[in-house]
Amino acid sequence: SSGPTEELLAAKATILVMAGRVDEAYGSSTAALMLRADLLSVLLAHGRVLAARRDHDLAVEYLRRALVLGPNNCTVLNLLGDTFQQLNEPEQAKKHFDLSIAIDAEQPAALNGLARLELAAGDHDNAIAFSRKAREVDAENASAYLILAEAFARKGSTIDSIKAYKDAMVRNADPRRSRRGYVAECLAFRAASGKPCDRGFVRLLVRSACVLQQPVLNPKTADRFVNAFIAAIDS
Repeated sequence: SSGPTEELLAAKATILVMAGRVDEAYGSSTAALMLRADLLSVLLAHGRVLAARRDHDLAVEYLRRALVLGPNNCTVLNLLGDTFQQLNEPEQAKKHFDLSIAIDAEQPAALNGLARLELAAGDHDNAIAFSRKAREVDAENASAYLILAEAFARKGSTIDSIKAYKDAMVRNADPRRSRRGYVAECLAFRAASGKPCDRGFVRLLVRSACVLQQPVLNPKTADRFVNAFIAAIDS
């Protein structure tokens, strides 16, 4: 291209926000908006950036404007669902995720959104069902494994939760959160077995979590490791 058109600036803003460079993304999406404020891609990019900046009310305003231009755009609907969830408006969030699913039933983003809503509402079985569906659609969808792990944990299915946390860690899903969940569930399993949980054992759990988060680790190796580790904790 001969210059920074609004389409390029919007695309740049989206890439920057995905890389966590939110301030730079805001500059790029704002520049795109100044060039043209009636383009779906520009409004979508700016809404995405505003949501990342936690300016959720303003994000909803721009995403709704984007939805007028693309009423069947699943990305806009999913972002609105996520933003309403952050605003603690579950009914509005569910409405937009449901609309998105009605357009395309096999979307990990919408399925994960519904799973998070069910988890927040305390419906663990439905949260498990939605996250499993998201996992079936995309076997490498890290967020689905993390939601599944947390749903199993809240339901009290400790071994299933440990295995799901392992899958989340292998796929680098929110490393700190998945690591903490894995260690907590392993400790709960150990305590339920009536065995001691001293400082050395906790260190062992933390080190095992670090092993699972290594990018070179083969998923099948991780499976064998966790199965053996669970057996070792139990015995």
